[in-house]
Amino acid sequence: MSSNAIITLRKKPNKLGLFPLAIRVTKNRKSNYIYIGHYVSLKDWDEKKKMVRKSYQNADYLNNLLASKLSETLKVLLELQTNNTDITSKQIKNEISFKNNGKSFFEVADMHMKELVANNKFSRLSVDKAYIDHLLKFSQSGQLSFQDINETFLKGYKAHLINNYVII
Repeated sequence: MSSNAIITLRKKPNKLGLFPLAIRVTKNRKSNYIYIGHYVSLKDWDEKKKMVRKSYQNADYLNNLLASKLSETLKVLLELQTNNTDITSKQIKNEISFKNNGKSFFEVADMHMKELVANNKFSRLSVDKAYIDHLLKFSQSGQLSFQDINETFLKGYKAHLINNYVII
C-alpha cells in the first residue's frame, strides 16, 4: 500500500483572504485533505519547508500542532500498512478524522439532549432519554466510542432489550 501524508496550504482563500492549512493524504494518486482548522496568509507560509514562517504571531505553536497532526496521520498510515489493510485515500481520511474526533457516543447523546431541551421538544426528550439509559446500562461504561458500535454490539444490545424490557 503506497500512501503518504504531507502538510500543505490549500489555494482556496476564505472571506478574509487567508488560506487553510491541511494534511494531504495520497494513495494511488488520489488525494484527500484533512483540514487543521487554522488559516494563514501566503506571506506567512514557507512552501519549501512546509511550515509557518516566524513572521506569523504564533508560528512555533502552530508548527508544533502541524507536526503532531502529521505524526498522528503517519501513525495511522503505518498501522494500516502493518495490518495489510488495502483501503482508499477517502477511507484513510475517515479513519484519521474519526480517531481525532475523540467524542464518545454518550457525549454526543448529551449534546442531543440539550438541543432537545433548547428546542422545547420535551416529548421527544423523554423517549430519547430512555433509549440512552438502556444503552448505558447495556454498555456498562460511559465511554462508548462510535467505533465500538458494530453488528455484534447491536445484536447483543437487541438481545439485552428483549431479555430485560419486553413484557410477555
